Amino acid sequence: MPTSRSSGPRTAAFFDLDKTIIATSSSMAFSRPFYDGGLVTRTHALRTAYAQFLFLIGGADERQTSRLRDSLSDLIKGWDVAQVRQIVAETIHEHIDPVVYEEALELIHRHQTNGRDVVVVSASAADIVEPIAELLGADAVVASQMEVKKGFYTGDITFYAYGEAKAEAIRRLAEEKGYDLARSYAYSDSITDAPMLDEVG
Repeated sequence: MPTSRSSGPRTAAFFDLDKTIIATSSSMAFSRPFYDGGLVTRTHALRTAYAQFLFLIGGADERQTSRLRDSLSDLIKGWDVAQVRQIVAETIHEHIDPVVYEEALELIHRHQTNGRDVVVVSASAADIVEPIAELLGADAVVASQMEVKKGFYTGDITFYAYGEAKAEAIRRLAEEKGYDLARSYAYSDSITDAPMLDEVG
């Protein structure tokens, strides 16, 4: 029986997304439907496939993460935000369901049963991360924020949820929601998330 969330200090479990909850890069998971929708050219598709390959075979270190960030920024510049959200909503089950780790789902459900909020934390764009988090039943999201002007992405990243920035965002969220970080949990596959892991007990 789930523990009441009001019976003691409020706690949370923070989950990195890429290669922790899902076995791929969330930014690249929708490259095919974006290509089919005319947002991605063949050249861009090959470039993102290569970045994805490097991400999967290598450690998610600073160089690889920076490469993915630059690839994402270059890729989405000029995209129609409404079209992106529609494509993600229509294809999320097809492209995300098969790559979710069963162990991660079990951990998420266990934390929720024990009365903890689940927070998905990712360097990918919020417009991609938020629908995935909703699919997983998460309570909150920390993700990168892309600049939008007149309904289109400019290619600029106004907040990049990476490294120490993830930890700062978690501290802000904890203050907002009243989480006791000393009694909370965090999960990641990468040493670059050490600041996030250090924030919890």
